[in-house]
Amino acid sequence: MSNSSSPSAAAAGIGGGASSAGSCSTSIITEAGSHVLRVECYSATKRLGVGKFIELNAFIVGGLSWVFRYYPNGDNKGSTNWIAVDVFCLDSKDEILDKEGEPAPRFYAARNTKVRGSHWYGLRSELEESEYLGDDCLNIKCEQQRVTVPPSDLHQDLGRLLLSGKGGDVVFEVGGERFTAHRNILAARSSVFGAELFGPMKEKTAAHIQIQDMESNVFRALLHFMYTDSLPAMEEAEEIVMAQHLLVAADMYDLKRLKLITVATTLVLAEQHACLLLKDYCLQFLVSPGNLKPIMETDEYRHLKSSCPSLLQDLLDKFATCKLVYWINNLNALHQY
Repeated sequence: MSNSSSPSAAAAGIGGGASSAGSCSTSIITEAGSHVLRVECYSATKRLGVGKFIELNAFIVGGLSWVFRYYPNGDNKGSTNWIAVDVFCLDSKDEILDKEGEPAPRFYAARNTKVRGSHWYGLRSELEESEYLGDDCLNIKCEQQRVTVPPSDLHQDLGRLLLSGKGGDVVFEVGGERFTAHRNILAARSSVFGAELFGPMKEKTAAHIQIQDMESNVFRALLHFMYTDSLPAMEEAEEIVMAQHLLVAADMYDLKRLKLITVATTLVLAEQHACLLLKDYCLQFLVSPGNLKPIMETDEYRHLKSSCPSLLQDLLDKFATCKLVYWINNLNALHQY
């Protein structure tokens, strides 16, 4: 893509008015990840006065409009021996906010070059003596900087915090083992723990809590999930028993996501071991309102697709059946009304 304009049409004075720079041309050459300002007949552009610029047609980057402004004799009286180039965003603006944080419509400065953009200076004498100015042609390249944001590792940090026990303020005794944890994290993840640790119940001030009727390895997996939002690695034989216990624990502590994950794991196991009644219960639970979409975003659902693709059809059939029953019931209710 190439945009061009003659200086007589595009050059404008800072205080208004147009200036002619003779016969020359400017253009933007767009390449992958960069834009090149190309000034042909460079010597002709020097006829512009100080502070006069050549502005090229806008180009789009990141959904915003950007422009080049080329100042052959600097952008102010103190830079007459310099060449200046501005690359700035036409869509940015400064605003004055009211006490509610809303823009005050009468006070703003549109097209503020200092808000978002860059400014480049080059000493004219050095440029003209260098090899970069060839055939009276000047090229200035503007590259887009791509910032790659790494995936979140919060779950890893919290997992390490759990293992270290650093800063822990509550100890659980489960099945003869002790587990150090953090009240705030548990309360944030579970409304039941929130009530136990910060509500009017006796555990509010207790630093040592005993949990009955739960195995230590199940509670360890439960804590791992609450800190990392994932289940610990385990052998397939262990998964069968663990999924059942975790489902009970998830219901006990109101962990809806854990409940969905364990149901998905149980569904795979039920399919692999031909437990038809258990499989039907799992399918019925997953297609219940509000359950299917969250489970589709989990690693367990992706494992289900890869390990037992036939279950996807079963899941869709169950979903379609439930929808059909729902509409039939509604039609009957309307008919009776």
